[in-house]
Amino acid sequence: MDGQPPYKSSEKALEKEINKRLEFTEGQLDGILHRTYTNVREKMKEKADTNEFGLKGYSAVFNLDCSKSEYGDIQCEHNIKISFYNLHKENDVIDCYSHSKLLPDKIQCTHYSSNSLFELSDSSSLTEGMKYLVLERLNTENPDVLTDILSYIDKQNINITAVVSRSGNDKPDIKVSYLPYKSRP
Repeated sequence: MDGQPPYKSSEKALEKEINKRLEFTEGQLDGILHRTYTNVREKMKEKADTNEFGLKGYSAVFNLDCSKSEYGDIQCEHNIKISFYNLHKENDVIDCYSHSKLLPDKIQCTHYSSNSLFELSDSSSLTEGMKYLVLERLNTENPDVLTDILSYIDKQNINITAVVSRSGNDKPDIKVSYLPYKSRP
């Protein structure tokens, strides 16, 4: 052995595995947001007839309200807002929204400068991918949170908020928080 107690090396291995999983979800969230931007850019070309929207950065807020279904799996309602900032024009933003009650399986976007409103194709897989990655990120950062809170007999729910932002070529900044609460009967 390398002279370290066995628990020290297992702690380092666990820490290394956690860091790998955090980097993986970071890359996947960044990738899905870039894919969303690519869809937005294509729609912009159609609707506003412009190529003048380069990606300066983005910010996204994911609100998930989750509970355990009668079958034991986690189900989440969502409210998602993503803002894409234009590289070529100051204060030029495209805002995209998805809400499980108002816009189920859809992402609707608004480009205020051109007064364009459009819906993204492939919205359902994008929203499901985003929800999965936010839950995966929370589960990596706090491994027992989902199982502990959602397994209570008295029907606990959990509200999860993830904020993801990126500027230029910087790495994305990801913050995930959660708040358990008791659902109404």
